[in-house]
Amino acid sequence: MKKIFIGVDLHKHQITVCFLSADGKERIVVYFFSDFGIKKFVEELIILKNYGYELELAVETTGNSEYFHNQIKSYVDKILILNTLKINPLMKSYKKTDKNDCRNIAFFLSKDMLEGYSVNIPSEEAKALRRILKSRYILMRARTGIKNQIHGILLSNGEETKKRFLTSKKGRNNLRAMNYPEQMILNMLIENINKLDAQIEETESMIENEIKKRKRENEIITSIPGIGEIISASIIAGIDTIERFPDAKSLCAYVGLVPYVNNSGEEVRHGKITKTGPGYMRTALVQAVLAMLRSKEMKNHPLILNYYKMKESKCSGKAIIATARKIISIVWTLLKRNETFDVNFFNKSKDINKEQVGA
Repeated sequence: MKKIFIGVDLHKHQITVCFLSADGKERIVVYFFSDFGIKKFVEELIILKNYGYELELAVETTGNSEYFHNQIKSYVDKILILNTLKINPLMKSYKKTDKNDCRNIAFFLSKDMLEGYSVNIPSEEAKALRRILKSRYILMRARTGIKNQIHGILLSNGEETKKRFLTSKKGRNNLRAMNYPEQMILNMLIENINKLDAQIEETESMIENEIKKRKRENEIITSIPGIGEIISASIIAGIDTIERFPDAKSLCAYVGLVPYVNNSGEEVRHGKITKTGPGYMRTALVQAVLAMLRSKEMKNHPLILNYYKMKESKCSGKAIIATARKIISIVWTLLKRNETFDVNFFNKSKDINKEQVGA
């Protein structure tokens, strides 16, 4: 079947498209990014399909690429959404213009060079979870900023306060009863904290409702001591579907918990972790490690014992990241097997080995 390779450079107000045929002939068209512009583009796709062409399309990730994808996916045979950070090294050796960008995307697509640069389009459930989690994160950062401002004002008045001072309503009410020069500002900031608390609580309630749609996955992940509903929701939102990842290593790489590797000649160097993928997922896994360190169930678990061993030989930061990597590997295994976490698994394995040796 005849093929047309379509490279798209997407902007807020404009769509620049390169239609490239298998024999190298190209045609560049510019559309407005609007309902009318997308409709005209779809009409062009329908005409090409009616002429018997197989259509392959690629577009870089932007704020509106998901909407664009949903509008045109039914009219093409294959569509790739490209990771902008990954594709940049491939593109930056060329003169940077909209026409050149769409032309180069079409060319690399025709040479089958873009598969490794594509990103996954999440399910509607995962998208909903991600939006709520992001909103919660923004609200929590705003609350932390306000608390820091209050601590700063109090410190300027010679009052050194503990971090938890503003966590309780009692502490805030006590602060309201004070008579500092900036008391009016302090009262306004406390009021904002109260509002943010209510909004954060509301987002957490929304997360609980959304996570019910992924009941079994949530049961499996929360069976690991230290992991609660919010951390579980962050992991589920990031993974979306475990079938995307052929092994635990690919999931660790996706989350960005693997180190950079510089392999030149006989020398191999490992750098810092890549930090690619969803930041909220890495944050959740670090929080899971810290919670696990406080868990009585996990006190003598090999995972925690290895953490303390690594902490002594390296540092706590590296030990936390290494443990987070092990946790997400365990999550991959449990989801693949559809099993919950067994704290005594390693002890049982040792007992079985002893029985086998005795036999």
